[in-house]
Amino acid sequence: MPVSMLLCETCHDADTVAIRRLRAEGYSVVERARPCTCRADESLGVDHGGVAIIAAAGVHLLPVNIGQQPTTFECVAARVLSGSSSCVVIAVCRPGSAHITAAFFAS
Repeated sequence: MPVSMLLCETCHDADTVAIRRLRAEGYSVVERARPCTCRADESLGVDHGGVAIIAAAGVHLLPVNIGQQPTTFECVAARVLSGSSSCVVIAVCRPGSAHITAAFFAS
């Protein structure tokens, strides 16, 4: 099943040029940007981090809601559909900017 990429630390938002260009070229994209913690007076509204799943043209991605979003790592899930096959993939990233705690292993 051809999933092109599972990305972490993407530094994007839903309207980032790179994400728009991928969609314009026919790629399927399911992404979860890290919520911006920037100050309002900063020129860039994109926070560092985020995860994305990107599939080649002809492969369909459907977002999968995993319920509550974890607080100790970032993740995004998608059902990948190609021909008569399907599977679920999950991109997981534990940001290195925060020290690991026991809560990470309990999530």
